[in-house]
Amino acid sequence: IRDRGHREGIPNTQKDKSSKRFNRVYSNNWYVVPVRLSWINYIVKSKLWKVIAYIYPREFLRGLFDGDGSVCITASSYFRILITLCMQNNEVISLANKLLHSIGIKTRKYRYDLSRICICQEECKKFGELVGFKIGRKQEKLNDALYILQKYGKGKNAIQKWKKLYTKANGNWIKRGQA
Repeated sequence: IRDRGHREGIPNTQKDKSSKRFNRVYSNNWYVVPVRLSWINYIVKSKLWKVIAYIYPREFLRGLFDGDGSVCITASSYFRILITLCMQNNEVISLANKLLHSIGIKTRKYRYDLSRICICQEECKKFGELVGFKIGRKQEKLNDALYILQKYGKGKNAIQKWKKLYTKANGNWIKRGQA
């Protein structure tokens, strides 16, 4: 899992169900979530996660995007929003792509990078309404970007408004006052 906010929520949920705590492991820009609990192990090994994904597509997608998704903003010569999902499991990526299409969200999957799904700017609003993020800062970033895009367009005014709200630190846009 790439997102620390999503990773931090997992131990509390796990502890409630099993009275076990996980060690926090960070490796190569990933938070490693050990799958030791028998019920999680069963779901993964039996591929039951696919059934769960089809029964609860929005919730499944929200969990994926909370953990391995990003709201990417370009604010240089123009203002642009992109939502991405990156992971090494191509089976999960393919299923996520199918699920997004089934609820009416168009995606792009590049031949040279099969481990990534991109939701283009025109579909970001629909994603926010139908799937969204449970992690507050990701949803807030998406909402702020959509608001700026709607009110100021893609030009210099939008870039200026964005940079008043957010600052770039280590390649990431961080909301001012939260850094």
